[in-house]
Amino acid sequence: MRSVTIGEGRETRMSAGAAREGIVPGRAAVARPSILIWTGLLAGAALLMVFPQLDHWAVRPFYQPGSGFPAELDATLQLIRDLVIWPGYLLLGLMGVSLAHRLFRGRYLLGLDRRAIVYLTGVAAVGIGLIANALLKENWGRARPRQTIEYGGTAEYTPPLLIADQCEANCSFVAGEGAYGFFWLALGFIASRRWQPWVFAGAVAVGTGVGVIRIAMGAHYLSDVYFAALVMLSVSWVSYRYAVVKDVTGPVARALPVPPARSSASRRPRR
Repeated sequence: MRSVTIGEGRETRMSAGAAREGIVPGRAAVARPSILIWTGLLAGAALLMVFPQLDHWAVRPFYQPGSGFPAELDATLQLIRDLVIWPGYLLLGLMGVSLAHRLFRGRYLLGLDRRAIVYLTGVAAVGIGLIANALLKENWGRARPRQTIEYGGTAEYTPPLLIADQCEANCSFVAGEGAYGFFWLALGFIASRRWQPWVFAGAVAVGTGVGVIRIAMGAHYLSDVYFAALVMLSVSWVSYRYAVVKDVTGPVARALPVPPARSSASRRPRR
């Protein structure tokens, strides 16, 4: 098995050593199910493209003729939308604390080392910021359900993956809040083997929950949420391979005038 560097200046095995580190599981733990998982996910994407009526199947139960989507005015759902964003701020704060502790005290905290920080920041910036919001939502032109004729609007429904001109900005494809919800898939790639299944399951639950709320509000179709999940999973997987496994930022970090991290031995008190 190949050894890789975890943190600053430490070498560990990708299996047992990485699990002890608590931040990078063995690549086999992620790679083994990849073919099966990706085949299933792509089959789901093909199903939504072949049967676009699945979009309406998911939206229609939440629509009431004459009154639109009552969930838009539901105070509880609005509160959930507001609360869901706070774990992201917490993670950002923890990464900042870990980085500051590394700069001033010589070591990272909570397993959030340089590669983990670069990886998570990259997934958020590229997945949520660049691909989901800047590229897709601003340019795809797909109208939201509540904007379409079927649900009291004036725009035409567009099947998934077809670029349209039914919306000018902040459009339906893909689900932006759904992309944030599925951002937590990124943690699954760097969790220990023990916690990895639970982290992935929790991320799917959060992303799905956020997606259902947005569907209920007439803001998105089922395919918007599904492809948001695909975007975030793809970005997480690619970023993990380059930022964590291959450590592409390593040469830059080692060139900076920052003292090497303390080893665990150097932190033990003398007897």
